[in-house]
Amino acid sequence: MRLHETVQCNGSFESYLPGVRVYLNDAGPVDPFTSPEIFRGEECFDGSLKGWQRWTRPSPEPEPDPELNSIVIASLKSKAERISALHDVLLDNIQSELAGRNILLIAVLRAGIFISAGLAARALSRKGIDMPVAALGLFHDAGLDYQALALALKDHPGFTPVFIDGWTGRGVAVEEIRRSIANYPCPASEKRHWRIATLVDPGHYGDIWAADRDMLIDCAHFSAPEVLGFSRAFIERPGYIWNAYAYPDTFRNQELIDAWMQVFKHDSFDSVVKFNKMQPQKLGKLLDELTVRTGTAARDWKVNCNEVARTFVNRRPQALWLGLSPEEAVVEMPAFIYLAARHNVEIHYAPWMGERHNCLAAVRLR
Repeated sequence: MRLHETVQCNGSFESYLPGVRVYLNDAGPVDPFTSPEIFRGEECFDGSLKGWQRWTRPSPEPEPDPELNSIVIASLKSKAERISALHDVLLDNIQSELAGRNILLIAVLRAGIFISAGLAARALSRKGIDMPVAALGLFHDAGLDYQALALALKDHPGFTPVFIDGWTGRGVAVEEIRRSIANYPCPASEKRHWRIATLVDPGHYGDIWAADRDMLIDCAHFSAPEVLGFSRAFIERPGYIWNAYAYPDTFRNQELIDAWMQVFKHDSFDSVVKFNKMQPQKLGKLLDELTVRTGTAARDWKVNCNEVARTFVNRRPQALWLGLSPEEAVVEMPAFIYLAARHNVEIHYAPWMGERHNCLAAVRLR
C-alpha cells in the first residue's frame, strides 16, 4: 500500500520499511523538488514564529545524491555487525526494563522509524516475537501528536508503549517526549511504565540506550523521498492528527532500504561494552570549549554525529568539526568528508572533542 492509496479517515498508512504503521493523514501527492513553496525555511528558526505555528509546513528535502548513497551503503555494510549488535543490546535492555509486558514501539518520526524497524526485525529473528511499530510526529513546542498516539494505543490494547528516538544530540527531543508523556491525558498509573529509548545517547537523556559513546549510525543520512515515501509531518491545526505529503514512488531507493534491513540479518552478537563510557557527556563543557576556541555562541552549534548528519540533510552548516584524526575520520564517517567537500564546508580535525567530551562531530550553523 502506498500513501496516496490509503483512506485518509483512518489516520495511518504504511511506510516503505516493513512492519511500520505511520499515524499521519495523507495531504496528497507532492513532488518535493518542483514545489519548494510548500516547505518551510529559516522562519522556523529565526524566532518570527512561535509554538505549533512553526510547524505548519514540512522541512525541505535534499536532492538525490547517488554518490552519497554509495558511500552510505558501503558504510552500512562495513558497520553491519556493530549496528545489529547495538539493536540487540537496546532490545534486550527494553525487555529487561519491561519484563513480561507486550511492547509497542512508538517510533518518533523520523529517526525513530529506522531504529524501530531494526528492533522489530531483531525481535522476530532472535526471539520469535512480533513487536509492532507505530510511528508518529514530534515537534519542539508542540510535543507528540496526541491524536496519533491515542489512535496507536487504541489499535494495540494491552501493549506498553516505548518511545524510540534514534539518537540524542543536546537532548531536546527527549525532553519534549518526556514533557508530552507527563501531559498526556490518561491516568498516571497507565504511564508509569512508559519509557524513552535511544540507540546512541551520549548525554544519558533517555531512560534506555544501547551505547553512550558518540558514533555515527548511517541511517541518519537517509532522505524521506528515498526511504520513507512521505514528507516530514506538519500541523494544519491543533486537535487534529498531523499531516504528511506523499512523494512519488519514482524517488524510492530500494537498494538503500535493503542495505539498512540487511544489517539485521547479522546474527553474531558482538559485545558493545567498549562503546559505553558510563559517564554522561557534559554538554555545557563541550559547548563552552567550542565557544572559546571559535568565538561562536553555544546556540549556534549542533553536536554529536547523528545530529550533524541530520543538519546536512535539513540545513546547511558553516563549518564541520570532527573529534577524530583525519585517518580515523575516513574510516568512521566518510559521508561527512564527502558532504563537506560538496558544500564547501571547512573541516577542522579536533581529537580533543572525542577525548575530553565524547563528541566525534559538531557543526557551526552561523
